[in-house]
Amino acid sequence: MKPALVFDWNGTLLDDTYALLETTNVILGHFGHPRIDIDTFREHCDVPLSRLFRSLGMSQEEIAAVERDEGALFHDTYEPLAEKADLREGARRVFELARRESALLIIVSNPYSRASTIPAEETWS
Repeated sequence: MKPALVFDWNGTLLDDTYALLETTNVILGHFGHPRIDIDTFREHCDVPLSRLFRSLGMSQEEIAAVERDEGALFHDTYEPLAEKADLREGARRVFELARRESALLIIVSNPYSRASTIPAEETWS
């Protein structure tokens, strides 16, 4: 039987912490809340992101506005920043090992992530 490796994309293989922090700050600023630093972000980070926003003091109405239009407010900020993010240290080694061992590599992500649009060969170069 062929071995299989399953990974999450965001935050596991893709180092998008600062993209998510900056997106969070843009959203907080949109509703008049103060910016946060990386330590505060790490302390409150949770999924779904509505839990993060709630723990940072956003109202249910504000969170609903963020989620409106399939999360356009979030994705319009996050996606361009995430496109510039690097893979985490060791991710390319995992891809290469999977290829050498003919393992099935499964990457789980949200439907808006660039993970679904990158050919596997591109990640190994």
